[in-house]
Amino acid sequence: MMLTEEQKEKYIMAEGGQCPHCGSNNLEYGFYNDFADGSECPVSCNDCGERWYDIYYLVLMEISEESVA
Repeated sequence: MMLTEEQKEKYIMAEGGQCPHCGSNNLEYGFYNDFADGSECPVSCNDCGERWYDIYYLVLMEISEESVA
C-alpha cells in the first residue's frame, strides 16, 4: 500500500510510534541494518499486517561538555 506524503509526515511526527496505515501502536521492530550512510530497521504492524522500513541518517552531532577523566 502506497502512503501519501501526509501519512508519511504524520508517521514521522509521531516518531514512528503508530502504524502509518491503520494507526495502531502494536508494532514490532526488527534488527537494524547498517548501510553506507545510515541504517534501516524493519517494522511491521501486528494489527493490519503492513510492513515497512524506518530509515535513519545522522543529521547532527554535538560535542559533550563533560570531561572524560
